[in-house]
Amino acid sequence: MRSNLRIGLPLLLAVAGIACGDGSSDSDDDTSAALSSTDQFSFDVASPREARGDLDPLNAYWAMRLAQVAQRRASDGSDSKPATMRALQEIGVKVKVLTPFHAATDAQRLNERRAFTGTDGFYVRTEGAGFVVFRATEADKLNDMIVSSRIAQTDVVIRDTKVGEAHAGFYNGFLAAWKNGLREAIATHQRDLPLYFVGHSLGGALATVAAPHAMIDVGVPVRALYTFASPRVGDGHFASNVVRRIHSGGGHVFRFVSEGDFVTTIPRFEPTVAIDGLIEPYRHLGERDDERALAILVTKDGKLEPKPRARCAENANLAQCDAHWRELPSLFKDRDRLMKVHGAEHYLDAILRAAKASDR
Repeated sequence: MRSNLRIGLPLLLAVAGIACGDGSSDSDDDTSAALSSTDQFSFDVASPREARGDLDPLNAYWAMRLAQVAQRRASDGSDSKPATMRALQEIGVKVKVLTPFHAATDAQRLNERRAFTGTDGFYVRTEGAGFVVFRATEADKLNDMIVSSRIAQTDVVIRDTKVGEAHAGFYNGFLAAWKNGLREAIATHQRDLPLYFVGHSLGGALATVAAPHAMIDVGVPVRALYTFASPRVGDGHFASNVVRRIHSGGGHVFRFVSEGDFVTTIPRFEPTVAIDGLIEPYRHLGERDDERALAILVTKDGKLEPKPRARCAENANLAQCDAHWRELPSLFKDRDRLMKVHGAEHYLDAILRAAKASDR
């Protein structure tokens, strides 16, 4: 039975120029119509399912809707606070505090090409919780391309605590926002309310990096981390430490991955030889090396499969096999298909169907 406590009901492949927006198209009309009927924010912070670490489809749906808000822009192309406020109110969020954050100074954000805004998002406090939401990659933003293509790992050290190693581009992009308003926003979070981290695609990677900083640097526990279509973020030590800290604080990780979504298979699980040297192995958040443990797979027939069965004969720890670099040329030629399975609407469609079938 549903609790009465409510808050109301990309990775960009730089070399290919693939964006990580909502992935919508004319064929999404039926999905959009269905989504429009679920228009009042009803994220349940007292969800028994979420508290057990089980999937609550309706909470996942609203987390994904928040990620879409982060992706939206005002009609003049600005990232104004009023535009974000309107977008949140459109989906029924009762906003108490709204703090947009970004990796640039206000002067840089006025740059006509907006080449400095590689990391954006917002912190919003509602009646019952706080949410830190990162936007996904946009194809026309130079910094996104730079951030997504820097694949080398760098140490993640927070208050003298080494968490592990993470993708240098993701981490440096996050730090620029952390030092430019994000840390301050989290520090002002009302401590008796749960705090959630959310992101789609590149936004999911940034949310994953942000979570340990909130816990270690600011001292705020993470109730849940919701990521959709995220690439891998760090090495095995980073993945294990982030999961351990979230779980030790009573929180949970919900990592959504779509079958056939190439973005979720990079950087690779195994070491890779690149033009400029060896690329160290990466890990999704999971249990030890088992990436399936915390994954929720969107199957080819649009169903949700938590802790999915092994689909990779080469490595049973993977939710799906990593794509090989030799497959890139064919993927580039079929960007529409690739973006269809990577886009927000694809994930929302499956999650909404699960929510409607739920007894919550």
